[in-house]
Amino acid sequence: MRNRLPGFDYLEPRSVEDALAVLNRLGPGAKPLAGGTDLLVAMRMKGARPKALVNLKTIPGLDAIETRREGLYIGTLVTMQALADEPRLTDRFTCLSQAAGAVGSWQVRNRATIGGNLCNGAPSAETAPPLLVLGAKAHVAEPGGVRRHVDLDGFFRGPGATECSAGKLLLGVEIPTPPEGMRSIYIKHSPRKAMDIAVVGVAAGLALHDGCRVREARIALGAVAPVPLRAREAEAYLVDRLLTPEVAREAGRLAARSAKPISDVRASAEYRLEMIEVLVARALMTLAGTEGVFERERDETLG
Repeated sequence: MRNRLPGFDYLEPRSVEDALAVLNRLGPGAKPLAGGTDLLVAMRMKGARPKALVNLKTIPGLDAIETRREGLYIGTLVTMQALADEPRLTDRFTCLSQAAGAVGSWQVRNRATIGGNLCNGAPSAETAPPLLVLGAKAHVAEPGGVRRHVDLDGFFRGPGATECSAGKLLLGVEIPTPPEGMRSIYIKHSPRKAMDIAVVGVAAGLALHDGCRVREARIALGAVAPVPLRAREAEAYLVDRLLTPEVAREAGRLAARSAKPISDVRASAEYRLEMIEVLVARALMTLAGTEGVFERERDETLG
């Protein structure tokens, strides 16, 4: 027998201020509804019982992608498929485009939104590591016309908890234009190629000078700690070093030291730590254009 959704009130505000007023009047029992790919599943399958759903899709302008002087602005209702297909992301914001394309299935990507992906507060959120690498800021609305710009480093508070707690709304994210010459990548490791969350997610950004010497490095991890996080020790280690396979592997080892993974039905903590080392090194060597060297060394080591 199919599980049915529990009863709930349904509201359609016409502005951000109206939505905030409704959410604050109804309290924790009211939930914002964006794509619904997490919330409706939680209601149908996991016992979530909100008293009211506040549909954000009736508010104009929250699904925009805008080029601004300081970079790119992405509205909270922009879908994963729109991000994956967006030409402005493909070149300068590559890791975010790749992460969006790795979410769920075609059907899920056409419903799931960047706002929902972030505000759900899952440590495995696909878009979180890329946005950390890209230095994004969350635009958060509060009652009374208050607007705050929050570094994504400080947006996540713990599993299921973010700066967009009850009574606040994420309007969108602002991504500064990456430094000249910086390339980025996102690598997701999961048991299946689709329809699965990340066991480990790694985003990396790399800018080189003098051939293969690191000018700037950024590394972010997902699904390996209570919140997505930057691997700053590994980043600092890489600066001004020639990016050899051994340097990339050491950066992977240092990145793993930043993590605090758990063991669950998808993987053990030990396995996640090992995969961080592998994926960080792979991401760096791919960005440097020398992944083939790394792969050959690995094959020779394995015999």
